[in-house]
Amino acid sequence: MSNITLISVGTELLTSKTNTTINYIAERLASLGLGLKKAITVSDDQNYLTEIVKKEIQQNSLILITGGLGPTFDDITVRAVAAALDKSLTLNRQVLSHISKYFLSHNQEMPKSAEQQAYMIEGARVILNSAGTAPGQIIELTRPKCCLILLPGPPAETAAVWESEIHQFLEKFRAGISKTLVLHLYGLSEPEVDNKIRPIIQTNQKQASFTILYHLGITDIRITVRETDELLADDTLHKLENEFRQLFGQQIYGINRETLVAVVGQMLVRQKKTLAVAESCTGGLLATRITNVAGSSLYFLGGIVAYSNRVKKEMLEVDEEILDKFGAVSKECAAAMAGGLYRRLPADYCLSITGYAGPAAKTDEKPIGLTFVGLKDSSGTIVESRKFSGNRLAIREQIVNLALNLVYQKLQKIK
Repeated sequence: MSNITLISVGTELLTSKTNTTINYIAERLASLGLGLKKAITVSDDQNYLTEIVKKEIQQNSLILITGGLGPTFDDITVRAVAAALDKSLTLNRQVLSHISKYFLSHNQEMPKSAEQQAYMIEGARVILNSAGTAPGQIIELTRPKCCLILLPGPPAETAAVWESEIHQFLEKFRAGISKTLVLHLYGLSEPEVDNKIRPIIQTNQKQASFTILYHLGITDIRITVRETDELLADDTLHKLENEFRQLFGQQIYGINRETLVAVVGQMLVRQKKTLAVAESCTGGLLATRITNVAGSSLYFLGGIVAYSNRVKKEMLEVDEEILDKFGAVSKECAAAMAGGLYRRLPADYCLSITGYAGPAAKTDEKPIGLTFVGLKDSSGTIVESRKFSGNRLAIREQIVNLALNLVYQKLQKIK
């Protein structure tokens, strides 16, 4: 199957909502040795979607369409696809019964508008939705030879329909085995990583594809291999992973779904160490990230959000002389915050964060993004400084990653 296109339908996807479904579909296709050639996002415009489908069926052997299968006026996918294929719509009693039972199981009366979801395209194979009301549909064309698959938009419903029948249906198009490995690094820019890995890419470009993505201080190297069987794919990925680990060492902190905060937590547990945090400009974001990980109570004692100078003085024992002479955003203040927290909480490691997240800068000497992160333990105190860019949220996220990496590097040295 050469050309596969994904069409995501929904005006909200063109404004503020993130399209997470595309990642799921790409991963599931990859497990079949298949890959997307193109992804298109369109608004809730029936005529426009009809024209898009007419064009794409001439150029693709498989078209996946997500979203627009709901019961409201702006759910236009079924009508648009039917028009593009010049096919009629028919009320499917089985689907209607499924929708009715769904509402009954939720102690709700089925609205009249929900009947819209029971109209199927002529000749379509219907896949009931165990997670919702909108069914999936498979339409196989002979001229042009193309298969269209309609999927509900909500991620949980997409997955429910896919795992129910779509994956098995697509098995007949399997093109070997495709597997992906993602390596996560901290502390190197995208150009730096690109320059270092070029020899590996040149040596292995026939058996693997490589992608680099930089986001909020973290660089991902995505490696995808396609082989005739799973063992060969695993062997190739293992070989490439070893080459990258020899190149980057401990700068690779995790793979695939492993996060920096989770990896740091696992290291703290293994080494039987504890952590506490004192945050200013991040306002508790670091503590939130830590406690979002299940089991963090094993190593995280707590934290203090010292947003004002008064709290820095009263709760963290930062001398007023330091604040007057150097300011709250300074190496000296970060060190004092970490030291004060270390005296107050019985943690092995105490992190401190102070900086300017924006949108207004204090002075030219202390611009937006200027950050100091301190780490105090029994051996002393270290402070790192960075100048981050981006909006307020992006700067705060980068600061949190810097703080976590500071602990990660410390734990790596003593493991």
